[in-house]
Amino acid sequence: LLAGVALGVVLYFGLSRIPLAMLFRVTNALVVVLAAGMAGQMANRLVQMGVLPDRAEPAWDVSAWLSNESAGGMVLNALMGYDASPSVMHVTFFGLALVVVVLLMRWGSKKNWT
Repeated sequence: LLAGVALGVVLYFGLSRIPLAMLFRVTNALVVVLAAGMAGQMANRLVQMGVLPDRAEPAWDVSAWLSNESAGGMVLNALMGYDASPSVMHVTFFGLALVVVVLLMRWGSKKNWT
């Protein structure tokens, strides 16, 4: 309990020192990557269900540098659906989602919402 309270206090005072504009830029970037990762995982599920064509050949393989079973690979998998050897369909959906979300965010920020 004490460790949790101490961590909360440290996070509060640490985050309060960061300028709000920078904090929101970073969190926006994390949300965009999270959304793109979810789209990539969706592509994997649709391929498994037979809805999308099976393009099982990996786009690349970086398992020698950062495998799925390593601590870093597991953290990245939880945050953005990381796969050391993603399928072409996974990469396509990830990239498309990334582009669409960024374009929608830019379009939304230029609209006058008043």
